Amino acid sequence: LAGDGPTVGWQQLGQLVSVCGFVGNLDDWEVEYAYLCAEYDWDPARGIDEGQISDLLGDEEGSTYCNSDMLRLILLDLGSRHELVMALFRALSGGGRRLLREQQIRRYAELSGFKGGDAEWAAEFRAVCKDYGWSPSGAIDTRQFARLVNDKDGVAYHGDAELHEMLVALKYRPELASALFRLLAEPQSRRLGICELYLFAKLCGFDGDEESWLEEYLALSAAYGFDPTVGADITCFVRMLGDDHGSAYRTDVELHALLLEASANADVGPTSIASNDNSRRPSWATGGRRVSMQDR
Repeated sequence: LAGDGPTVGWQQLGQLVSVCGFVGNLDDWEVEYAYLCAEYDWDPARGIDEGQISDLLGDEEGSTYCNSDMLRLILLDLGSRHELVMALFRALSGGGRRLLREQQIRRYAELSGFKGGDAEWAAEFRAVCKDYGWSPSGAIDTRQFARLVNDKDGVAYHGDAELHEMLVALKYRPELASALFRLLAEPQSRRLGICELYLFAKLCGFDGDEESWLEEYLALSAAYGFDPTVGADITCFVRMLGDDHGSAYRTDVELHALLLEASANADVGPTSIASNDNSRRPSWATGGRRVSMQDR
């Protein structure tokens, strides 16, 4: 948000709070920003720094509180390439692991279109390790993985849209929740109102009439703290999906299935990574030119 500067101004912060669910125009946000500055004792002319953003998002009593999963989702929604790559690393590694092993790198290659057998993969992996100076018997960390994925002259580069599709294929929960929300939400308000949540409920198996759905909708708004006349923002939606005592709770596998069904119903289903046109750049699938360390 801040770019190269040390602080974030009110307009830049507006990008963040809009993802968090703020509804209003720039004038509304300017007034809200003034209130926040008074509440947190910030200088509105200076903007807010990294520590102050951390205080804002970490305030459990505030309207912009976000846990770690929500922050990851917001960063994805804001279009951060770095977070996109780190999310892919987490999805491939299975969560908290700090390294990717050979089989996990192979999974990335397969998502990129690699279809060879064990012998072909062994040769491919040795060649990539040589190109990037890795030990074939070791593992790679986040820095090495980012270099691989961001190398536009290498075999493993993909654009942001393709990386998002990989996250869906890997059933990465923040990406699944974000993609499903974008698919269902009213485009202008970025909210799930009574009609949008009804579509979600139908996907989940709700078969009641309009009267029973109205009761259910009002119960959801009370349970998750959103205004029923406005609808649920993405933070409320994520809480619904993660509440294992609620009717909207879904596992990662179930959420993935819902997204595919909703995409098919909307006729905008995620395209296959392997079917993308790879003719314009090297790829795992085409065996394109590798750039050696001497070329760098």
